[in-house]
Amino acid sequence: GVIPVSGGSLTVSRLPGQENYLSVYANGILSQPLSKWSSSFAVSKIKSSVLEVSGKPKATAVPYIGKRLKKTPEKKSANKDCKAEIAFLIDGSYNIGQRRFNLQKNFIGKLALMLGIGNDGPQVGLVQASEHPKVEFYLRNFTTAKDVLFAIKEISFRGGNSNTGKDRKS
Repeated sequence: GVIPVSGGSLTVSRLPGQENYLSVYANGILSQPLSKWSSSFAVSKIKSSVLEVSGKPKATAVPYIGKRLKKTPEKKSANKDCKAEIAFLIDGSYNIGQRRFNLQKNFIGKLALMLGIGNDGPQVGLVQASEHPKVEFYLRNFTTAKDVLFAIKEISFRGGNSNTGKDRKS
């Protein structure tokens, strides 16, 4: 990497954005590929105390080769000790974009598995915030985490302007 184990100084330079960014594997972490972004950055060593950059910036990431093991969250049965009713509001506007919209859906799906959705346990509902808000599903529509996961998977990105004030009136 650019920074040695003993520490040290470095320079971070702002660069123009690229059309796309590939997924890379570095330090035990696999990044997600990204589409066009407005700006980027490069990290390089400092040559001397005068703060000069030494040569070309060095990439610290190494392309990932091989198959990544996917960790499946543990499925729980209905949690009878938890009588919560939770309404989720997710942003489905163009401000958040498709990739981040999917991250929200994944988070809620994992949370539903951990909660143990069921008739005798917690219930969840979901509203998608956008120019035209939509109730995706109501509390008590689903009695298992599996059904909630399927419903979340089927939610499509609506786009449009943000209008969170309308969403709370739905």
